[in-house]
Amino acid sequence: MMSRNTLSIPALLLLLASTWLWSGNLPLPAQSQDSTSNRSLRAVLSEPLITFGESTTLTIHTGEELTAPKSIAVENLTISYQQSISSVHTRMINGHLAQTNSYQYVYKITPQKAGKFTIPKTEIKNSNEIFSFGPIQITVEESDNLKPSNKQPPRYAFIKAPKDVIYEREIFPISVVVLNQGRNSIQKVLGISLEANSFAMNRFTEMTLGTELIDGVHYCTATLPSQAYAFSPGRHLIESAKIDISIPSHTNINSIFSTYKTVEVRAESLQLNITPLPDNRPKSFCGGVGKFNLTVSLAGDAPMKAGEPIKFTHTITGDGNFDFLECPKLVDPDNWLVIETLRTKEADGPCVFELTLIPQLAIRSLPSFDFTYFDPAASSYQTIRAQPVANDAGDIEYMSANQDAMGSSDAPSKSRLEAIINAFGSRIEEMPF
Repeated sequence: MMSRNTLSIPALLLLLASTWLWSGNLPLPAQSQDSTSNRSLRAVLSEPLITFGESTTLTIHTGEELTAPKSIAVENLTISYQQSISSVHTRMINGHLAQTNSYQYVYKITPQKAGKFTIPKTEIKNSNEIFSFGPIQITVEESDNLKPSNKQPPRYAFIKAPKDVIYEREIFPISVVVLNQGRNSIQKVLGISLEANSFAMNRFTEMTLGTELIDGVHYCTATLPSQAYAFSPGRHLIESAKIDISIPSHTNINSIFSTYKTVEVRAESLQLNITPLPDNRPKSFCGGVGKFNLTVSLAGDAPMKAGEPIKFTHTITGDGNFDFLECPKLVDPDNWLVIETLRTKEADGPCVFELTLIPQLAIRSLPSFDFTYFDPAASSYQTIRAQPVANDAGDIEYMSANQDAMGSSDAPSKSRLEAIINAFGSRIEEMPF
């Protein structure tokens, strides 16, 4: 008899076979040694829409180093490998530093004709992995009415002054514009040399980049604004300008990794006709050309005794040429002796005149002042008169207004004069003449 724990021979054979299979002694089904995985890449065109004659850049982004093909075959497109760039990014994750690598593979795409093109799905094999990108669409424009780019100048420059009528001493806008073929084809302006002996001109400190389509050709533009004014009327010449610009080298003109070179561009001279100021110049003209405002104030209290100096502060603000400004004129200069005039002008600040006067005759009021300037927008002279008035507290202050608004009379009205005498006459003694 067999024991209860004894296995039958068939059961024992089945147990042994199962153990043998589990231990891996029997061969499993074979796997292909060429088995690979497929991974997608990010590919970006710098300009998906270009004009025939231009190039664009294709950049492939990946987190692993690849063996990039030297070229990609697409009919009527030349796609050539330019360079690769790698970087390491470090960040903190759960208190630990983690580093990731990134790689960029840059291709230059130059079309051979206009049209719509497709860069097909492209695979790059790396070890046991296949990386792929695409398809990518690119459009190259051209019109039958547009001139080919090789018939347009590669670069040029010009000087422009937008105003038609320019008066002497009038500050007017002026700019130098540089154009270079191709979008984003000017990196920066390195320097500018311009001679204009008949003009005073501010330095070129700003630059604005843009794009223009001229006769079917895309140009990158660099505009350099400034301001100028002519010393005298007549025909005056702004001499030709020389501008140094930094542009991408020809081989990598549209690549963000381009190297740059310096080229000189010349702008032809510009002749301007400067209009003289009108002959009906008032005696109170103070030299200013523009649009101005005048504020007059007493520098301290008025003197209590005759013969003592009185100080006035004239503050001129506005928009125009401050270089030729003179102190506002006395309406009645015969009664006053000018002791001292000090002029101060800070950059972008008001022009201030400190005027010291001594009365020469018996007086009963403070003087009035006229400030006349030429307004180019109105093509006429404008006069501001500052007159002393008594305020509600009985103190003297100056009111300034356009002469037309106040009337043409040199003297204040009778009621205003009585108020001035009442407020001021008791504070000054008549001079003993």
